[in-house]
Amino acid sequence: MKFIELSMENLREKSLELAKNIEKTYKPDLVVFVAKGSYIIGEEISKHFNTPLVEVYATREGNKIKNILSPFIKLVPRDLKNYLRKKEVKSGIHDKNTKRRVYFKKEYKELMLSKNILIVDDSVDTGHTAKQVYEHIKEKYENKKIKFASLNYFKKSEELFKVDYCLHENYIMIGPWSKDSKYYKEFLTRYNLAKKKGVI
Repeated sequence: MKFIELSMENLREKSLELAKNIEKTYKPDLVVFVAKGSYIIGEEISKHFNTPLVEVYATREGNKIKNILSPFIKLVPRDLKNYLRKKEVKSGIHDKNTKRRVYFKKEYKELMLSKNILIVDDSVDTGHTAKQVYEHIKEKYENKKIKFASLNYFKKSEELFKVDYCLHENYIMIGPWSKDSKYYKEFLTRYNLAKKKGVI
């Protein structure tokens, strides 16, 4: 299993590379990012296509445990963290807690007006989040052509959900959205500023 660590600049470059792959076969008129880790990816792709950007939430109970443990995880040496991430992925723990609460925090008129909707996420690990987000949007907003893109996906996730566009396969990604990334504060500042300005 391979690791990739992204700076803010790396993330922008990867997002643009993904956008250029997408535009070969599909032109979205709306980008939906899975909150909040995929914000920069969604922002860069929506800029490339000159489309609105909205966010969708997909939360699970396990996220609360991660929030409690995150201050301690920052203190763990990087090699050990990478080892633990690898064990977490291989353990199948995410297959046991599969139900997500998928929702939009507000009504976006763009969802009603758009025909081609692109959903973006940083990584599709098990496929549960991707599948439930995709199905939620498809059921709520009929007659839309919906595609899903991520920087990475795990091959096993295809048993449940197949992404339309991606750059990497079977990578454990550490990006600015990761709480132990040295770019996390910058990421969070940009995200919160976008929220404050009403951009998302």
